[in-house]
Amino acid sequence: MIGYVSLVDRLFSDLFVAKSLLLILSIGTYGAFSVLINDYFDMPYDLLAGKKRTIYEIPKRYIHFMLTALLLICSSTVVAIANSLYSAIYVIMLVLSILYSAPVFRFKERGRAAIAVDVLIEKTMPTALVFIAFDHIAPDVILLLALASCLHLEMILHHQAEDCEMDKRVGIRTLVSEGLGVKQTLGVLDRYVRPVTTLLFLVFCLVLVQKIPMLLFAYAAMTIVFLIMRRSTGTGTIVLEDKLRPFYFGCVAVMNDNVMPLLITICLVLLYPPYLPVMVVTLLAQSERYGYFAKIIVKAF
Repeated sequence: MIGYVSLVDRLFSDLFVAKSLLLILSIGTYGAFSVLINDYFDMPYDLLAGKKRTIYEIPKRYIHFMLTALLLICSSTVVAIANSLYSAIYVIMLVLSILYSAPVFRFKERGRAAIAVDVLIEKTMPTALVFIAFDHIAPDVILLLALASCLHLEMILHHQAEDCEMDKRVGIRTLVSEGLGVKQTLGVLDRYVRPVTTLLFLVFCLVLVQKIPMLLFAYAAMTIVFLIMRRSTGTGTIVLEDKLRPFYFGCVAVMNDNVMPLLITICLVLLYPPYLPVMVVTLLAQSERYGYFAKIIVKAF
């Protein structure tokens, strides 16, 4: 999203390059903190479920130190960005990320409230921070916030459907395990969430092509790859590991989360080379995923 705003608003100066890197650090550190605090409070439940995570092997005092260090970095970036609305939303995100999995409050076991809080702290609010930091006020803000929120909503419900039996076994209360059930959840996803999300994504693609015409060639190439991979799954050359998610929507999620950021940052660097560090960070952050996709594409061909 940072690359998109920088590109469409033509933020071509060293000041905005520095601000982009600061935003990546700020939102990335928040993401690391929210994951670590969630894993920390989930330890008793994960042990009951037989899950093995690296965090179990780390002494608690070191975990406390890492959480404190991440909070200090978060605070420093908020001060450096110096935007009151950004600061307010950031603090709300931090508080909700703690309450989401902390005992007593533990929003993640409160059904629909859990879904709403998770979507807000994982996608909606972090995406809004980018627009706030760059003073980007335009109609596409609503589209992008809706797209980010719907994508994460699909991911949460899909994840809860996958873990439903295990959650029931260890006593974790989720919307799926205690309410909808797997069959009804998959029905909601297939009839409403995934079609709406796909429509929003296609509209976003049209907006991107209008603003960045050079992406049309990239879309054409991705369409060809999509058709080849679709044929490969039909013939058995590629076997999908995820049986609960349709192939088409898996491609939508991959294109939005992994392909789009790279394409946008490449265009950004072509137009203003000092943004190269932003592209490098994008590549490093998703290098494992890119390697995995490369193997699948090679196998398809």
